[in-house]
Amino acid sequence: MKSLLRTSISAAMLLLATAGLAGPPALVITGMGLGDLSGDGNTAVGSIYNAAIDQSIVFRFTRGAVALSTGSNIQEGVITCSSNGSVLSWGTFDLENLAGLGTDGYTPHRWTLSTGSVNAGTFSGGTRCGGSISAANDTSGNGRYLVGAGWSDSECGPYRAWRYDSTTSSFEILPFSVSPPPFNAPAINTRADSVSGDGSVVCGYDENYEPTLSFTTRRAAVWTKNAGVWTETVLDEYGGDANAVSTDGSTVVGKMSSETMMATFGTDVTSPVRWVRVGASWVPQNLGGDGSNSARLVSGDGSTVLGNGGFFGGFPFIWRADLNEGVTMNFSAYLTSIGATFPGFSVGSFFGSPFRAVSDDGNALSVSGFDNRSAACLSTGASAILYLNGTPSCEPAGINFGPVSHFDPVGPAGFSFIFNTFAKGTWEMNYQWQKETVPGSGVWAALSDDNCGEFDPQFFNYKGSSTSQLRLGALDGTWAGRYRCVVSNACGSEATSAFKAAGCAADFNFDGFVTGDDFDAFVEAFELGTNVADFDDNGFVTGDDFDAYVAAFEAGC
Repeated sequence: MKSLLRTSISAAMLLLATAGLAGPPALVITGMGLGDLSGDGNTAVGSIYNAAIDQSIVFRFTRGAVALSTGSNIQEGVITCSSNGSVLSWGTFDLENLAGLGTDGYTPHRWTLSTGSVNAGTFSGGTRCGGSISAANDTSGNGRYLVGAGWSDSECGPYRAWRYDSTTSSFEILPFSVSPPPFNAPAINTRADSVSGDGSVVCGYDENYEPTLSFTTRRAAVWTKNAGVWTETVLDEYGGDANAVSTDGSTVVGKMSSETMMATFGTDVTSPVRWVRVGASWVPQNLGGDGSNSARLVSGDGSTVLGNGGFFGGFPFIWRADLNEGVTMNFSAYLTSIGATFPGFSVGSFFGSPFRAVSDDGNALSVSGFDNRSAACLSTGASAILYLNGTPSCEPAGINFGPVSHFDPVGPAGFSFIFNTFAKGTWEMNYQWQKETVPGSGVWAALSDDNCGEFDPQFFNYKGSSTSQLRLGALDGTWAGRYRCVVSNACGSEATSAFKAAGCAADFNFDGFVTGDDFDAFVEAFELGTNVADFDDNGFVTGDDFDAYVAAFEAGC
């Protein structure tokens, strides 16, 4: 028996060594919205909502550092980055009028530390249609190219896939199909969704007639550039999806139409598919599993595939040739099989795929999920980097972007205050919201939830006191005051700067009235330089705080 046990343990250790495990799976909260990953999996890009200006700001987070703000906003769309995380791109409304376009239309933005945010512009002759001009969908690994699609030639069309070269500030329109005679019609629309590391392989869709000429359909397509010449290959004449291309340009992943599945594999089950480049051809591989699923992401070397179903079925999955006998595997089951335990955190999303990106080696994933530890009172969402093979060190808990106070009516006719802490650190992350016992005293008392079943602010005082989000209600009228959140994990802790909640900005002593007492109290605090005089909640006491308070006091309530 001992011999058998020893053999089993040795086999298990050999299995772990072969899998290259550096330790148990680890989860690092990024403290910002879901985004792309660098090739090594240690830098993530995304956005953080700033309540003070009611905008989401694009950020870059690297392990061991506080998130870096680009200073630019994003209203919608995806944020992607180069392999080393130094170049970011996204599509958004041009509210800053970058490049002097004089439009609030949807345009591609590109950011580097040296240039800041730059608008790539639009096609020559392209004009706004349907609220958009041009959208950036991916950044090449070398950071030189963006790919996307936009309106060309005239208003509302045709919509064309493009590749933008940042060194020449120019767009290339990628080739498009022409339907067989007698129609000879150019594709109605094309779009580029993903690009390889060197920019020479692009995948997306080409919308044209299917072979029987009975209707038009969006068809999976890939473009390759050799010796300066682009070649388009329609991967599925009847439809399908080509969602992502590997960094090395060897692999495209997505889904086939039922017609092409039947013709290729003898089944009409539209399982996820992986196309591998062999010379000038793209050879499809059926990844098996649930027909509701589609492959969404692929690692840099093409060996790891991730995907999920849509709103009408399917589940998040992972595929590797040596896993589950080469058939897609339910991601939750996979996590269980490798001993991944993250107390209270579940990988998932209300909006389709929980995956946004995967590192070059397939070890690190950018995921969204839910912190359900306080589910009886309030569950919150979170984005994280999930390291399947573990990480060599713990990321200390820290604040990427503190809560911002804003003055909204609270009471029977109003909504509750909502404050969010955007913190980073290795899971398990702990949050504790606190209230200052006396404004300016520096003495803090921990909050606790009450009336957890109630969401109407008339019927609770505090909700989410041990989560990343705090809600202040109006039950007992005790909500006014100064607050902060302390975040901690196994290797560190940090507190947000203090911020205030008040029915009126000038109500400095939080008694519900604005009188000379408030003015005198502010001046005294300002002269002493105490942090309670930090009126704009930016962490410093300066003349700006004095001017802002005087303006608020004179405005009254």
